Formats: sequence, structure tokens, C-alpha cells
Amino acid sequence: MLVGLASPRLMPKSPAQCWFLTERERRIAAERLVMKHGGAENEKVQPHHITRSFLNINNYICSLGFFMINITVQGISLFMVSL
Repeated sequence: MLVGLASPRLMPKSPAQCWFLTERERRIAAERLVMKHGGAENEKVQPHHITRSFLNINNYICSLGFFMINITVQGISLFMVSL
């Protein structure tokens, strides 16, 4: 949980700030960001971005699938002893 809470501070803000990429990889990442998603490199998160994320049906389908998979995995590990 601590890593998750600290990740907004630890993660790089843009491809140009990625310390783990080479200069060529940074340039390619910035170009792909603009080319594929139409987003600018230093684009700020706006309230409509958050609204779109909550209204996206793909998020709900994926979360439901992960929830169902997790119920199965955790249930088997918990109740396997009694079976």
C-alpha cells in the first residue's frame, strides 16, 4: 500500500524524465504518445479525463473479471483444506 500511495511521486511525469530509458527510447516514447493517443507530452490531468475513466465500460468489465477470478483463486486456497 505504501508503494501504491507513493507511486504518483515516484513515477516519471513524462517520457523525457524517465531515468531508465535511453535518449533514443525517450524520443520514441514521446512520439508514440502523440501519434497513437493524440496526447501532448506534458498534458495535465483535467476533470473530464477522470469523468471519462469512470464512464468507460471497459474499466467495469475488466474489474468485474478480475474480481471473479480473484474470488475463485482465494476461495480455492481458503477452502481446499476442508475439501
